[in-house]
Amino acid sequence: MNYWSSNSAPLTSSKTLSRDNLYFYLQMAKTNYVPGEAINLQLKVKNIGKHPMGLKFEDNQEFDIVVQKEIDLLFAKIPIQIWKRSILKIPLPKKHTVVLHPGKTRVYYSTWDQTDTSGRRVPPGRYVITGVVNITGAKAILTLRGETEEKKK
Repeated sequence: MNYWSSNSAPLTSSKTLSRDNLYFYLQMAKTNYVPGEAINLQLKVKNIGKHPMGLKFEDNQEFDIVVQKEIDLLFAKIPIQIWKRSILKIPLPKKHTVVLHPGKTRVYYSTWDQTDTSGRRVPPGRYVITGVVNITGAKAILTLRGETEEKKK
């Protein structure tokens, strides 16, 4: 994960990654939200190759979502983790393989309700949202940037 970012890092609502005949896609509906608004996320894995692909996992946590708040630090912003999906869902050891046939997609859904891991509402600001597909030995990591702000009157 990228822990340092410039003050001018653009807001992004989607990110893609292609690797080993797999296409990864992380998306949220928009980049700006009002405080407390649910942020729905989709993380997709598609087989873009010509042969079936086996995705191996060490446990039942095939994916994770991590949210970090961007904190101003002199001339840079540093993300501090405030929420992680897997903290709410304890991983159980369960080695398994998911077979994706050519052209097929596996979709994971998650919602962040703008609270921290203790359930407290987070303040408005910029957030880094990272989606991780936990493939054994080859995690796929995609990062978005969003912002929450009070509606202007």
